[in-house]
Amino acid sequence: MSPSLEQEQRKSYPQHRRPPRVYTKQLKQSSRTVPDVLLPTGPMPEEPWYDPEDEAVVPLIGEAVKAYELEHAYRAKMTRYQSERAVASFLAGAGLHEHEPIWTITRDACKRWRDALMSGKATTAPARNKRGPSAVTLDKRLRMVNQFTKWCLDKDYLRENPMAGLTFPKRMVSATKTRKAAFTDEEMAKIIPALLALPSHDLPRTEFKWAALALMFSGARCMEVLQLRHADVRSVDGVMCFDFNRGEGNSIKNDPSLRLVPVHSQLASLGFLDWVGASADRLAETQGKPQDRLFPLIHPKGSPLPSLWFTRMLRVLGIKRPEVSLHSLRHTLATKMEKLRTHPSLMRRLLGHALGSDVESRVYLASVTYSPTELQEALEAVRFPSPS
Repeated sequence: MSPSLEQEQRKSYPQHRRPPRVYTKQLKQSSRTVPDVLLPTGPMPEEPWYDPEDEAVVPLIGEAVKAYELEHAYRAKMTRYQSERAVASFLAGAGLHEHEPIWTITRDACKRWRDALMSGKATTAPARNKRGPSAVTLDKRLRMVNQFTKWCLDKDYLRENPMAGLTFPKRMVSATKTRKAAFTDEEMAKIIPALLALPSHDLPRTEFKWAALALMFSGARCMEVLQLRHADVRSVDGVMCFDFNRGEGNSIKNDPSLRLVPVHSQLASLGFLDWVGASADRLAETQGKPQDRLFPLIHPKGSPLPSLWFTRMLRVLGIKRPEVSLHSLRHTLATKMEKLRTHPSLMRRLLGHALGSDVESRVYLASVTYSPTELQEALEAVRFPSPS
């Protein structure tokens, strides 16, 4: 009798050192009557978890991609382009074709593409940039493909999300990030005249000029300004303010981002309010219909286009460095308010930041509200270089 069988018998009869001979004999006889089972050799064939002939349930990859793009057509043009590019890169890197069924997107294919990204084999660096895409850019592509596969999971096109957890290590991504910095007064003295010098007959760049100046004097996020409507620049208690709200089609980061920010007197002196009043009539004459958005030409393209234009302008001015970009205008206003000893509660309400986690912010200051006049006093203390 084999040792394994004897050990099993001892467990059944712990009161005996050996099981009874009758019981052992019965076990041997029963084991002889069990027919031999031939185990299959080689890998088992992979089968879909549902019938692939059901075209209503199993779309092709190309059909799923088109449906995904159609459902997310509300996104900015640049965001849609980046998402389409990431999905196309994934299909090419994973060896998939748009005429194949959706269930051919397996986890092994996703891992191959992720490994190719990490090794730099999935992308070819342009001649002017031998480094290739950074880890931040590649991680963004991974997340875009993850959004597509998660959407397929929600539509019951896939049994599980094959991209779940396939992201770059956080240390790898954070090590390549560059912390943004504020502009100096010398740099701002070059930026403001350069923006004001943009030709007025070029309507897209005219919108970019006033959007950049609004970002500079309000400290708002780029999309918060681009999605403003004419009615959102209004007078509240006698103070002209930007009203960042959840209007139709607006994207708001969080609840603290719903706020009023007074229009800075320097921005008004540059002619911003006059341009706001005349922009609707001017666009109605050129395009044949009035526009509701304050920046109707660059709003559909999202924040990447203004950021690209601003970066090119910084290169022309000779002040471009990795630490500064269009978002640095927000850092500049926050830095100036910090140096003026502005109360943190006022700063958070002007910049749209959440209150702190300390007991003073969560309990005692949570119900504090500031009038537009009080917000204006704190904002007007910040002064930018006047254009010469």
